[in-house]
Amino acid sequence: MLPFIVGLGSKFLINQFLEMEEIDFRKLYYRFGQKVKARRKQLMLSQSALGGRANLEKAAIQRIERGHNITLKTLYRILTALEVTPSDLLNF
Repeated sequence: MLPFIVGLGSKFLINQFLEMEEIDFRKLYYRFGQKVKARRKQLMLSQSALGGRANLEKAAIQRIERGHNITLKTLYRILTALEVTPSDLLNF
């Protein structure tokens, strides 16, 4: 990915790439989990009910809401189940 960015000749893009490595992903996952929880409660769903909609175990929903890492497949299932766009849950 870095050679592509360098090939663009954009100092701005290189700086953005380098800053990405400094992201505290634990905080990112935690914030995402809090947004999932808030949306779930807004829809008046239990963790089990959300899990049923997303085809995930209740324990998986609990882990997500506590800020554990998720896959893109799980992200897609959560977005679909909560009837939101990616930016709704990933915009901090």
